[in-house]
Amino acid sequence: MNAKLVFVYSSMNSGKSLSILTKNYMLKEKGFKTILMKPELDDRTTAISTRLGLEEKCEIITELPSKKVLKSNKAKPNFVLVDEAQFLTKEQVWDLAGLVDNWGINVYCYGLKLNWQGEFFEGSHELMKIADELVQVETFCKTNKGSPAMFHIKLGGSDATVETGYEDMYDTASRKVWKQWFDNRNVKE
Repeated sequence: MNAKLVFVYSSMNSGKSLSILTKNYMLKEKGFKTILMKPELDDRTTAISTRLGLEEKCEIITELPSKKVLKSNKAKPNFVLVDEAQFLTKEQVWDLAGLVDNWGINVYCYGLKLNWQGEFFEGSHELMKIADELVQVETFCKTNKGSPAMFHIKLGGSDATVETGYEDMYDTASRKVWKQWFDNRNVKE
C-alpha cells in the first residue's frame, strides 16, 4: 500500500475531531504507530478534544512537522493525524507531503475548508491543491434545513480573519444563508 496525503474537511461542529480520535483508536488497535498533531495557532488546549468529552494529548506543531515526527529516538510512525489543519502554513503542508513521498508515512489532515469570510485558510487551500484524497464530512444547515453547511457565520469577537473560538463565536450555515448574512453585514458597515 502506498502512503497518501488525505484532507478530511468540513465546517465547524461536523465531528472532525471525533473522526480523528476514532481513526487514531482504530489504527492503534490494529497495531499501527500513530502521532496526533495540531498547529500551535490553535492555542485553546494541548490536546485534541471533542464536544462529547473525548480528549487525547497531541504534539503541537511549532515549526516543520517532520522535525517532531522523525525524531531519532522514536520509531517511525505509520500514520500522522493532524487536527485543525486549516491553521497549517503552506510550508508545513508541503513538509507533511514530504513525509508521505519520502518516508512512506500516511498523513491525514482534518480541518475547515473556509474561514468566516468565505475564503480558503492557507493550510486548507494548499491541501485542496496537493492532497492525494479529499474527503468531505457531511453536515447540515439548521436554518436552511437539509442544505449542506460548509460556511461559517461569525457571531462575535473581532473582524480578524483567523480567531479561534467555540460555538459561541461561530455558527455553520449553507451557502445561501451565509451569502445573505455576509451581504447584510457588509451593507451595515
